[in-house]
Amino acid sequence: MSERVTTCKALAAMIHDAGTPTVDEMRFIAHVALELGLSEDDNKSVQSILEGGGSFDELVAEVKDPEMQLFLFRQVVAAALIDDHINDSEHSYINTAATAFTISDELRAAFIAWMHEGMDWEKRGMALLDQMKN
Repeated sequence: MSERVTTCKALAAMIHDAGTPTVDEMRFIAHVALELGLSEDDNKSVQSILEGGGSFDELVAEVKDPEMQLFLFRQVVAAALIDDHINDSEHSYINTAATAFTISDELRAAFIAWMHEGMDWEKRGMALLDQMKN
């Protein structure tokens, strides 16, 4: 299995473990699969994890390429922030990926803060666009 598929499966396992996926979470997985260029068969294998679960820890451990590790780490943080809040369980997934990929606590915290800032920036921009409509 390619690391691209493994990466998407790890995200699917994370989302599955949180309960029934929301519409936003389903869109998120579909977007990541599209970004990774997964085939229809690859998508089916990701959907099976989303529906039936999988081992996030084992899947993360299979990702060896440094670029794919950083991509996965970014997506784990993004998935955790879908609802604008990171709960204890989501922190656990972030920590698991950061530890597996030897990302320091300092860089992990800085990256999460940067992601929060980006979300706030995007919301401000959307508010400005809404004002322009009126």
